[in-house]
Amino acid sequence: QSDAAFEVTPEIRLESNWARHFFVAQFTGDRSWYKNFPVEDDRIYQALLRGRLDVTRRNHLELELEKSQTQVGRDSVSLTDISGEQTDLAEQHITASADHTFNRLTLKLTGTVADYNYENQAPVEVFDPAVADFVPFQDIRDYREDEIKLGSTYKLKPDTAVLLEGVINERVYRQPIDSAGFRKDSSGFRLLSGMTFALTGRLTGTLSGGWGEQQSVDDRLSPVEGPLIDADVIWQPDPLSKIEFIARTEIDETSLTDSLGAIDYYYELSAQHAFWRYLVLGTYVSYEKANYADDPGKACRLPHYLVIRPIHYRSGRW
Repeated sequence: QSDAAFEVTPEIRLESNWARHFFVAQFTGDRSWYKNFPVEDDRIYQALLRGRLDVTRRNHLELELEKSQTQVGRDSVSLTDISGEQTDLAEQHITASADHTFNRLTLKLTGTVADYNYENQAPVEVFDPAVADFVPFQDIRDYREDEIKLGSTYKLKPDTAVLLEGVINERVYRQPIDSAGFRKDSSGFRLLSGMTFALTGRLTGTLSGGWGEQQSVDDRLSPVEGPLIDADVIWQPDPLSKIEFIARTEIDETSLTDSLGAIDYYYELSAQHAFWRYLVLGTYVSYEKANYADDPGKACRLPHYLVIRPIHYRSGRW
């Protein structure tokens, strides 16, 4: 059954044009109201402040503050978001980084503290032995994540570079013990290597692969581990057309009590063409799959998602 919606997508951006240093303040939003299916309403926003201090030509310091709300929907690794309404996810973080360039080699150290708060959907509640009381079901996914990342980039040519990145993190859940008596606090790491490239000005992008693992403090839960694939490749056969391939891998938490989480693989292929200055038509196809820890059969609990979006248009150029 088809439906129609009224949608508002505000965007405000203030950006410096200084010769040195940099500052940007940005707000974006997406709010929609469906006539027949309000469970599909969008409630998304992001407020961002970012500044960069150019200490020298080779040394930079950056600071970022961000607060956003997204929605965990039908492609979630948690069953409650598939069968019910979309869950609002409030996220806020502070990120600080420092980088230094040695001729062709650039090293960058980044630290992030982030807080994730899932909306409570009453009246679904579960008994939490940690507090000896009933708590909203979605609360078991709220957590804080501390992350440290060290990245290196070595330029082979002005438009080609190899990348190496290592990340360690620690996740601390607001409810330390879930309804089944498992402790969900965890620590993990990610190792990635790859390259950025620009071939003849038409084929550009980033490709990387590696391995990631998230290990619970509770030995009864198996770690979430597996290969990582990240890519963003753009091919422009002519100045008015663009074909883009995106791949990303995330280690996600889940509301399932007998699993630490899942590795989520997402792939997208999109195409756009500008017929006139203010008319751009495009379409995309995407595929998503989640592999759960502990029980291989859980890979079948959620379907694999194949999405084909009809041709759409927007004003302006990409």
